[in-house]
Amino acid sequence: MIKKFKKKYDELVFGYHAVLSSMQYMSIRAKKLYLQESLKKNKELIFLAKKKNIFFQIVTKKFLNNLLNIEVSHQGIILLTKPYPYQKLNDILKKSNKQCLVLSEIQDPRNLGRIARTAWAFFVDFIIISKNKCAQVSGIAEKTASGALSKIPIVRVNSISYSLSVLKLSKFWILGAVCGKYKTFWNFNIKKKIALVVGNESKGIKSSILKRCDDLVNIPMRDDVNSLNVSDCSTIMLYEILKKRALI
Repeated sequence: MIKKFKKKYDELVFGYHAVLSSMQYMSIRAKKLYLQESLKKNKELIFLAKKKNIFFQIVTKKFLNNLLNIEVSHQGIILLTKPYPYQKLNDILKKSNKQCLVLSEIQDPRNLGRIARTAWAFFVDFIIISKNKCAQVSGIAEKTASGALSKIPIVRVNSISYSLSVLKLSKFWILGAVCGKYKTFWNFNIKKKIALVVGNESKGIKSSILKRCDDLVNIPMRDDVNSLNVSDCSTIMLYEILKKRALI
């Protein structure tokens, strides 16, 4: 059903905050806005669509369900877009950046969305993901991010390991988030430029990436708690980095 409405490489953004943010910050990506009839938020979105020259259409809920074709709440709002505009690492490093987040083989697009939302809230300048073995920006990730993926640059690379080497050349201190008997995060001395690496939901950061890290730190927890969800871990560590920066 979805093929009737979109080309092979088009994407669908859905949910109020994700669509609103995409229209505000990435309007060049937007192609067509579908709104469910009698939706209270239609006036606001129609006003923005006209302002950004985005074509819109009022449709039925059944139409939207068929368009999306997956079991997820679209809130009566779907935006047909061009592919997500990933950034290049060399281009992003030309800007004045102090902090980035590196996601090593994160699998769940919802975790990608949650992490992106936290990263934007805590002043992370950009996020790095790999083309392979990692969740990509998708409609589900964008809805979970509640608009953050339209604001924070996402750099997609072929190799996380090589990218860490490039970050080091730009004077980033590579900090790996791990479990076990490593340096406690509270005792870590902040560096001017930080690249925080978080790993796979079940396996953590793989050994080849750990070897590239300048420091490995953990979050102190009860002995009977093995680990936290990767998005929870990211939230705690990013907040602590922000707090430490405020004390410099």
